Amino acid sequence: MGKILAFAGKDLRILLRDRSGVAFVLGFPFLFAVFFGMVFSGASGPERIPIAAVDLDQTPASRAFVARLDSLPELDVRLVADTVAAKALVRGKKCAGMLVLPKGFGEKKRNPFAAGAPEIRLGFDPAERTTAGLLEGLLT
Repeated sequence: MGKILAFAGKDLRILLRDRSGVAFVLGFPFLFAVFFGMVFSGASGPERIPIAAVDLDQTPASRAFVARLDSLPELDVRLVADTVAAKALVRGKKCAGMLVLPKGFGEKKRNPFAAGAPEIRLGFDPAERTTAGLLEGLLT
């Protein structure tokens, strides 16, 4: 047992002489613990992505569509009056993207074979490509 303690003491003295060695042995495990604790902590919960919605159709079908989007846990839908206001929110970084339901959306949704599929126009901040991909996946 004495020989083991002698080897451990020798190695500890060698380690303490080298400051960078002490930093690696003591500092990096602490930094890894803090980093991975922050990455994997779920204390704040998922953040909802703000999106501006413009309902130019103003029909029960379009209002129901916007309400259904707002009920998704990933989205925070903010209804605005026109596309100018929606673009201002996106440019001002208040919303990650915008969604425009054009006139006739409700009719096309009610009868897609006669009137064609309902079109939804999307707009995004070009700097937020990851968020844009997520929103396109949720909305299309």
